[in-house]
Amino acid sequence: MDGLSELPFPGPDGSYINSRQPVPDTRHPQGSSGTSKALTGTAAIAEAYLKKNGVGLRINDISLPHGGKFDIHSAYNESDDHISHRRGQDVDIGLTDIGGRSLQCSANKDLQQIARANGVIYYRCEGAGGAYHVQFGN
Repeated sequence: MDGLSELPFPGPDGSYINSRQPVPDTRHPQGSSGTSKALTGTAAIAEAYLKKNGVGLRINDISLPHGGKFDIHSAYNESDDHISHRRGQDVDIGLTDIGGRSLQCSANKDLQQIARANGVIYYRCEGAGGAYHVQFGN
């Protein structure tokens, strides 16, 4: 997929960090590429969260540098998780912020409002060990 760029880490003023570091996934060491809208929206969400809470967010998987499926289980499967990350529009935000506090994403109306105000068209709070999964439109 053409047109994807890498999200620069860390974010301005500590608004976000790459939670894939310092030990990236060895199968996909570069997994933070996205569309312009996804990268701009992700940075804006993190900056708004920092302004409101005084601490930044952890950003995990976005997309591979040229799109395509994260085969996180080393066995490509169209129905496997992370299939939606192939176009650079989906972003996983860690379930805890940089300070270690839970985002409480399923109940956090402020975070949901920040996300919607910055171009998120769909979000899902994935359980323990998961992420706050957000999707930006075209």
